[in-house]
Amino acid sequence: STQARWLSTNKITCLTPSVTFPTDVLVSLRYEGSEKITDVNYPFMYYRDISITSASPMRGFVTGGTIVEISGSGFIGTSTMSCSFGGYQVFARFVSNSLIECMSPPFNSSGATELQVSINGYDFVRLPGQIHE
Repeated sequence: STQARWLSTNKITCLTPSVTFPTDVLVSLRYEGSEKITDVNYPFMYYRDISITSASPMRGFVTGGTIVEISGSGFIGTSTMSCSFGGYQVFARFVSNSLIECMSPPFNSSGATELQVSINGYDFVRLPGQIHE
């Protein structure tokens, strides 16, 4: 059990407890009203940590459209797997547990931008070094 933090009338946040291996669990949200307690179960999946070892090519056009191959470990084929180029999130195509592909988005100017990868769309892992657009 972990405590939740109230953010607004329709949003809370809480930290996931650690587990020793990837698994699917049901998250119960329990809140107390004036007279009753309600339990609601939501599916949640724990993944292995991912890592990024390289990306190629390391340069692309400001108009975007460059297919970047990203090597690493722990990749899985989920609909939420994504790449972030300087904060602009794009879909990642799963190739294998050690390779994904992302298409670079258009940028307003040239220069270095940070490349990150996420399995769930929220927690990102950075590529050591830079991707240049």
